[in-house]
Amino acid sequence: MIAVLPLPGAPRYGGDDGRIVRQALSDLERYARAGADAIILENSHDLPYIKPPLPARAVKVLKRVSARRGGGSPG
Repeated sequence: MIAVLPLPGAPRYGGDDGRIVRQALSDLERYARAGADAIILENSHDLPYIKPPLPARAVKVLKRVSARRGGGSPG
């Protein structure tokens, strides 16, 4: 499970989409080195939770993470 940092639209969002992606990819790399063959992304740090639908920008950040396979620099 990768709990991404607060996403755009969440009350605790830090204003840096790149940081969210870098942190998640760092976690992903550690899981890959440990032999994990699947992960789940979750927005558990978006407290209090945003009422659906999730803002388009938050979805875009999650897509940036999920499109990666680990390694290399974040897109």
